[in-house]
Order: sequence, then structure tokens, then C-alpha cells
Amino acid sequence: NPSISYQNNIVESPKAVLPYIGLIKPLTENLGVGFAVYMQGGGGGQFKNIKRQTPNGKSLSETFGTDIPIIGQDKKIVEDLTFRFMTAKSTFGAGYKKGNFAIGLGLDLVYGFMQLKRTYQDEARSLTIPGGIRYQSDNAYTMGGKIGISHNVTDHIRIAYSYVMRNVI
Repeated sequence: NPSISYQNNIVESPKAVLPYIGLIKPLTENLGVGFAVYMQGGGGGQFKNIKRQTPNGKSLSETFGTDIPIIGQDKKIVEDLTFRFMTAKSTFGAGYKKGNFAIGLGLDLVYGFMQLKRTYQDEARSLTIPGGIRYQSDNAYTMGGKIGISHNVTDHIRIAYSYVMRNVI
């Protein structure tokens, strides 16, 4: 049925360069403290002109409950979708090394947010069709931590384990 048939082909190649900066200050030969600020995750996407059928499958005139000239019987629309999310951490940490063994502890302060916007419009973009979404989260904050240990097996090989607490924001 050509009145409800549609096709989309969207290719995205997002690049997310996430900044990181950290400073370490040795206190003694074996003990050091540090601070880092970095993006733990983030990104989003934007997809425009996604062709589709109206969300309820009705014509534009049926959707708005009135006779719309020229485009009223059309059931094809375009969808635009934009979403963003970000998680940033700042970590205060300390590390201790004795011989081939090292241990480190860190306290994380975490910030995050999320946005989502989806709109439907007729193909000429003169009408906005009901059924879209607009969401903006509150700024979210939480605390967490991490611990790590390492052992130098040789001068060129080190084995390590780290545990990072789950952050719910």
C-alpha cells in the first residue's frame, strides 16, 4: 500500500572526544595524592527527517479532528530525534607503593544529566503532530569510589585489579 509505505536510510558516525585532566603530587617516596576531572561517558545523537507513518496510523485530518486542505489525507510524517547525556567525574585519590606492590583509593564526585526530544511534523513541516516527547532531567549528583591494586611481576609486566563502585544518578 503506497499510502503507508516508507523507507529510511540514515548513517551516523559519531565521534566523542572526552577530555581528561589529572594532577599527581608525591608526598613521600612511597605515598602520593592526586586529583582528576574527566568525562566518564557522554554523547548523544541527532536524527532528522526520519520518514514514517503517523503514530496513530490516522490521516492528518483525522489526527487533528478537522479538514486540512491538500495534506489532510496524508499519513506520512517526519520524525526528528535528539538526545544528549553526560556523566562527569572528579576524583580525589591517594596511592601507596611498597616494593612491587601498590594500592590506590579514590573518592568520586559524579555529575550527570539527560535530554530527549522527539517531534513529529508533516512532510512540509507546517504542522506539529501530537505524540512527541520532551524530557530534560534535573542535574544529578552522587558520590562513589574506587580501589585498585597492582603488582610488578617484572620491570616490563604489571598485573592490576581495580574496583569502581556503581554510581546511580
